[in-house]
Amino acid sequence: MVLKTCLLLCGLLGSVTPHGYLSVPLQRSSMWRGGFAVPANYDDNGLRCGGPTRQFNKNSGRCGICGDPWDATDKENEAGGKYASGIISKTYNEGDRMAVEVVITSNHKGYFEFRLCPHNNVHTPATQACLDQHLLQVEVNRVMATKYQLGTGTGTFRMNVLLPQGVTCSQCIFQWKYRTGNNWGCEGSDCGLGKGPQEHFVNCADIEITQSGQPQTQTPDPFQTSTPNPTPRTTPVPTPAATLQPSTAAPATLAPTTSPSNVNYDNCRAIGEWTGQIGMTNWCKTNCALGNCPASHCLCGASTLAPTSLCLCDASTLAPTSNYDNCRAIGAWTGQIGMTNWCKTNCALGNCPASRCLCGASTLAPTSNYDNCRAIGEWTGQIGMTNWCKTNCALGNCPASHCLCGASTLAPTSNYDNCRAIGAWTGQIGMTNWCKTNCALGNCPASHCLCGASTLAPTSNYDNCRAIGEWTGQIGMTNWCKTNCAHNPPFCPSSRCDCS
Repeated sequence: MVLKTCLLLCGLLGSVTPHGYLSVPLQRSSMWRGGFAVPANYDDNGLRCGGPTRQFNKNSGRCGICGDPWDATDKENEAGGKYASGIISKTYNEGDRMAVEVVITSNHKGYFEFRLCPHNNVHTPATQACLDQHLLQVEVNRVMATKYQLGTGTGTFRMNVLLPQGVTCSQCIFQWKYRTGNNWGCEGSDCGLGKGPQEHFVNCADIEITQSGQPQTQTPDPFQTSTPNPTPRTTPVPTPAATLQPSTAAPATLAPTTSPSNVNYDNCRAIGEWTGQIGMTNWCKTNCALGNCPASHCLCGASTLAPTSLCLCDASTLAPTSNYDNCRAIGAWTGQIGMTNWCKTNCALGNCPASRCLCGASTLAPTSNYDNCRAIGEWTGQIGMTNWCKTNCALGNCPASHCLCGASTLAPTSNYDNCRAIGAWTGQIGMTNWCKTNCALGNCPASHCLCGASTLAPTSNYDNCRAIGEWTGQIGMTNWCKTNCAHNPPFCPSSRCDCS
């Protein structure tokens, strides 16, 4: 029971995720950042084993050796995959202290480990067993250790990693593994922050190691040739896959570089060739607010919108007669994460394949209140399952083993919007929402949650709370401040939040 609760909570807490990638040597999914003519993975800082729910609840903690979900049919970052080009990222001598750089765009504590597999075959996948034979030493404050404990802040973290003597290869796989440590969990009866299942990020780089004294061959500088700058592609028709992580065509979120201004970033939008790319409008809103607002990609400000509309569109870009909010995925695409939004976006832009999408008022059954649908049984508490039930039951796909709908699903007499986490669970990311959801379903442990009108202090406007200092711009921190500062008693550390 303790383990099941731990996995459930860790899955929920994983909804606010850290991000990072191996930048020196360049990992496989990031080779495009060096100008190489390879497919660009704009989510190269999100190779996290499919997410903690998939990794631990479905795959028993297992992960692909380069960050793909362990159960993925096509592992895009392993040999034969889309991003495993076989290009050698960098060449070293045996026994070198190799200078390694890791970019962290959202810091959730934890530690790094590095492993090496002399594989010598870019066409066949390696194994974790081969990598585990060489757990490498990292230099930390002039002391060698196998773990690099991540400090605070974001940006580029630099360290020296010691390559073993006597190991040479024409192609070695250099693996970076980041085990985060910001979630509450349990290892048996030992519970605490960083215990139990945590989110993992894993990258692979292809390197060459020569004998000591041999000249090092260097990967050709891609910028010495006339290679055109990468250009955005039109939104592709997705291929169905059993994945829990929607693929995006937007650049990775960067750490803030300027102080917030008075610009209304809700009006930011993608422009030029990025117009209509899935996720680019949200990317612009998020990144421009953080100070990363390339004029070639985004336009912000009240002047960007026509005064009578909530978007700036050529009148011919959207068909005038259809309600695209009712578009949905059909057939084999039903239930694929992100496909309903894909249909809404692309059908409105004129790309609406009948084999994948159906639009119109008739897509939802009119007679039931599907807002009350919820996940049941072993699916209770699984991230996204309540929304999955609401969407699919409204479309007629409502398995009784997964979902229950109807007014009776929630207890009628309490205001569960006031539920909050208490005791040791106070301030744990996701726990307030966990309490609201589970207490409404009758699972409301008094050691974890407290519900009732008295849970919020009545006199302050906590909508003004915001993250400050090094927490500014951290995903989820503004909502964290609003929620926790509103607690009674409030949990509102002045080093993190300001509610003035």
